[in-house]
Amino acid sequence: MSCRIKMLYWGTGPLGKNEKTTSHTHDFCQLELAIRGTNFCRSGKDKFLFADGEGLFIPPGHAHSFSRSDQSDDSHYYSFKFRLTEGKLPPAPVILPRDHFSGWIADTLCALLGKETGPFKYVPTTAEILEVLIGSFLERYTLRFLPTSSLPPFLENLRMQVSQYGAKISVKFAAEKAGLQLIQYRYRFKKEAALLPPLEHYSSPGKFIDHLLLESACLHLTKSDMPIKNIALILGFNNNFTFSRFFRRMTGMSPSQYRIQFASFV
Repeated sequence: MSCRIKMLYWGTGPLGKNEKTTSHTHDFCQLELAIRGTNFCRSGKDKFLFADGEGLFIPPGHAHSFSRSDQSDDSHYYSFKFRLTEGKLPPAPVILPRDHFSGWIADTLCALLGKETGPFKYVPTTAEILEVLIGSFLERYTLRFLPTSSLPPFLENLRMQVSQYGAKISVKFAAEKAGLQLIQYRYRFKKEAALLPPLEHYSSPGKFIDHLLLESACLHLTKSDMPIKNIALILGFNNNFTFSRFFRRMTGMSPSQYRIQFASFV
């Protein structure tokens, strides 16, 4: 389903070294898009860092505040406030990762809006352009999983299913959704994957599903301090034990060990 929005406000959020915003709540959606520097957001008990073209989506009703990360000498981000008119968005704040598509969106917004500070004058034509750009951004990146760009349609369809069902999906289920027998589905996957770089996680649909789940898990563990049990539920695992067993099988370490070693929060 497409994400359609009605833009209410847009502006910039540069923060000085010791500057921070007070905690506040909106009855509308909010997207923060980092232009430069590393920005820090606190929402309830959760904390997030977003930088260099990454976004942070905040749904209505979630108190939040912003400050500049100690890791950054400079900080600048765009703030977009809007209402959702069609589509479905995450119920809680979530990091939206950067890739080629989101980088293009960020560059386009910079060209359109410039980098002056403060609120921008509301111009209907600009609002319409922003609604298309931000709607497209959200449609692709409010999925719970780190996107893999430039996929053939067959693999992209599997990625979308993993985004929707998480760890609950199986190769058999994906084959049934595609109207194929299991052996046919695996053959089709290998045929499509042969067009991509020879990466190990493209060798079978099961490994590709595990790859997507792992990338999303790593994103949550390193970009937020959300409790691990909550991450497990977001990713579709039945419980924290099942998630930890999966993560250890994929990485050789537990989720908590991985967070300690690689997280942006110390």
